[in-house]
Amino acid sequence: MLKKTFAIIFFMPIIIHAQKFEGFIDDKLISFEVKNSQLDGSYTSFQKTIDNKGEILYWPLVTGNFSEGQRIGIWTLNDEKGNVIFERIYSDPFEFEQIVPILPNNEAIQLLGEQVYHPSKDSNQFYNYFPLQEREVSIISRVWRELPPEKNTELVNQNIFNDILIGIQTGKITAYNDEQFRGITPSETFKDLSNLELVSFRIKEDFFIDNTRQMSETRILGLCPVVKKSKDAEPEELCWLYYPYVRSFLSEYKIENDNPKIENLDDLIFYREINGSIYKDNRIDKLHEELTKIHPAFNDCYLFELEHEYWKKITGN
Repeated sequence: MLKKTFAIIFFMPIIIHAQKFEGFIDDKLISFEVKNSQLDGSYTSFQKTIDNKGEILYWPLVTGNFSEGQRIGIWTLNDEKGNVIFERIYSDPFEFEQIVPILPNNEAIQLLGEQVYHPSKDSNQFYNYFPLQEREVSIISRVWRELPPEKNTELVNQNIFNDILIGIQTGKITAYNDEQFRGITPSETFKDLSNLELVSFRIKEDFFIDNTRQMSETRILGLCPVVKKSKDAEPEELCWLYYPYVRSFLSEYKIENDNPKIENLDDLIFYREINGSIYKDNRIDKLHEELTKIHPAFNDCYLFELEHEYWKKITGN
């Protein structure tokens, strides 16, 4: 058990190219590692308690590891005595093996014993998402991320953007006026914009808990190219694209990747092999600012902690 009698936030480097950070989310102390601006390495969520002497103690509630922003390997939820009450082994963002608890036949709260979804591709050569109904979804958090080109070389590059621009100009891709997808921008608007410099892509996405699979998922709603219209101009949003409508376009771009499941740009996004920091969310601005002061990736810790609270709920803790 970790004993702490102060509530400051700090970080310290642990190895070259990686750093360890600590910060508070409500009554939990979060210890996490960051590499290349993403959650990468060990993660521990310590639960606050007060002993009979009035001293503040923190015991490890959730432990696991991240790889490039996604859970990987063994993740456990522990009780105050150190007993494992919930355990999964993650192979990717969508698939895991449930280890604890073992599903009894007469349990009131049914925990999944087997995976009910394995990603597979359709005739358009992109992966089908698990079909959801509104009543199956809870804990929705909407966030916006910035994807810089230096961390997303396969996706955020001038050639891809130029092809998107041609698609808009020819009417193959629909451009919307804003992130709410209100009003279509006429394709004629883009015909004289051949010298635009791509600065980054922005994405709008929803993080939610799927009660059927008892897991979190993030789905992208919109994609926005941020451009400079001249060398000395300030970057600005060009338009917003409704992401489900451009998936087939992105799936045409074949790429090589160490992950055999990733064959094109849409696969890359589907399996979350993108690197972007949250720059806006639907939470209270003050909370976002406080988390960002520690590290931009701490905003992602906040989202994962929502799921950890869900784990506690379904185990009756």
